[in-house]
This record gives sequence, structure tokens and C-alpha cells, in this order.
Amino acid sequence: MILVDTSVWIDWLNGRAHQATDRLDQLLDEPIQLVLCDRVVQEIVQGIRDDRDAREVEKKLGVFDCLDTGGRELALASAARYRQLRKQGVTIRSSNDVLIAELCIQHGIAVLHNDRDFDVIAKHIKLKLVKW
Repeated sequence: MILVDTSVWIDWLNGRAHQATDRLDQLLDEPIQLVLCDRVVQEIVQGIRDDRDAREVEKKLGVFDCLDTGGRELALASAARYRQLRKQGVTIRSSNDVLIAELCIQHGIAVLHNDRDFDVIAKHIKLKLVKW
């Protein structure tokens, strides 16, 4: 199972090609389960200016399972993970990235991304990343 991060989806939806979007193209043709989480969906759709385009993207993303990041346990685990990284001298730019990483760690899911925060997180904790 692979969670595709916002950083890849936005570029893929906008036709910007790079190694991560090329890997997404490959994965879409393979029998592997790709998933989203509610935070990724929010980040993607909130940036779309046109309502009709937003509905179209919602429909495209609707074919993938969507994991829930709501809940106290995940929130507290993510906060603890963020503090752990800070104690190691690592500052992550987006607390959403720590939340998504923690979700993936807890579910044994790899992340396909194009965001340096995930590379930094993976250097310090056991987060699986999809190789390009």
C-alpha cells in the first residue's frame, strides 16, 4: 500500500512531469493499492480556484481509499513525533507532513512524495519512502 502525497498529486494533476509523477504513472498501471488521506485531499482541493475543476478533481480522487487522520490518538502521536524530531535538532516545515508520516508509520504504508520534509523525517524515524 502506498500513500501518494499532495506534492505529487498537484504536479501530476497539472501535468508537471518529474521522477515522482513518472513513478505515480507507473503505479497507476500496477496492481498496487494507492491511498490518500483526508489531509492530502484537503490540501489538493483547497488550492483549486474554479469550483467545477474542484469537483472534477474530487471525482478523480474519489476512486482511491481515503484514510482518516482525525482523532486524538493520532494527533497526540504526531505531536510526540514532532517533539522527538525537534529534540534531535530537526524542524519540519509542515505539521501536516508529520501527521501524514505518523499515519503511514502506524499503518505500515510507504509514501510517494516530492517534499523534502518526508526525506528529513525518514532519516530520523522508520518511515518507508517509495523510490523513484
